[in-house]
Amino acid sequence: MADPKDRNHLLEMGWKRGAFINIKTSADLQAQLPQEILQKIEDKPAAYLIPLLYDCALLEHRFEIEPWVQVLVGWTCDCDSKGDYAFGKNPRKLHFPVICPERGRLELDVTAVGFWQLNRKQLLKETPSPEIEWPEHGLDILLNWVSERYRQATFPDSWNTRLKAKEKLFKKLWRRDAFVTCCSGVYFDIQPFSELKDEDDYKVKVFIAVSDTVDNKRYREFNLKEGPELVERLKSILATVSGVEVLAVDAIKESEFTKAMERNYKRWPLEYFSYKGEPLALLPPEVEFQKGDR
Repeated sequence: MADPKDRNHLLEMGWKRGAFINIKTSADLQAQLPQEILQKIEDKPAAYLIPLLYDCALLEHRFEIEPWVQVLVGWTCDCDSKGDYAFGKNPRKLHFPVICPERGRLELDVTAVGFWQLNRKQLLKETPSPEIEWPEHGLDILLNWVSERYRQATFPDSWNTRLKAKEKLFKKLWRRDAFVTCCSGVYFDIQPFSELKDEDDYKVKVFIAVSDTVDNKRYREFNLKEGPELVERLKSILATVSGVEVLAVDAIKESEFTKAMERNYKRWPLEYFSYKGEPLALLPPEVEFQKGDR
């Protein structure tokens, strides 16, 4: 058992954000977890606790200033990490692969139920599991999924209700190859940004953001035909939404999307849009991969 104040020893043991701690082999951990989580993992072959706190705070030797560690519990499942719960598109459930050299690829399942907070000093007495590794981008996807639960823009209920009727059409649009390969998000400026009565209208301006990572040749192809088609399709869908007046829809490069514009435009949460593809499709700049975690 490591001294929780010995930072070097903790690092050597594998302590860091995203480490895997086997819950099934630790009675102490099980005693600190709520029944809701214990019931979830009871019949699962394996379950792991994953610290979410960044490394410096996780390994801080002064427990009085950093007493807690936020964690997420995941368990093995028979699922396909390319399905409906892959790549962070669902805000309450995520399936993702991990690598176990002895057993090959494993699929883990995390849900909103698995979030918890533990005594950091007690947790650091455990030992991370050396047999579990993250695949490329794996930890990024998990952290993006977690952070989006907190930083995702929230729109007025009356606005959401109006767009709900066209949900299938929006889903079909976001899944187009042109959107997946070239676009990193959709940004709405709705006025007023408040609840409205049914008889009142929202006025909306929209930008489809085209990633600056798209090379010049591909961007020219997109700008010539696919971009205008996406714009017109989105404009036509919004125009049929009752209580919404469309002022403008356009596609612009991310480099043209300024901080001044960001004050008014909020990224629409495409929770049903899967960031899938080989290589992985474009992410919004707000949730881009952290280079240190690759």
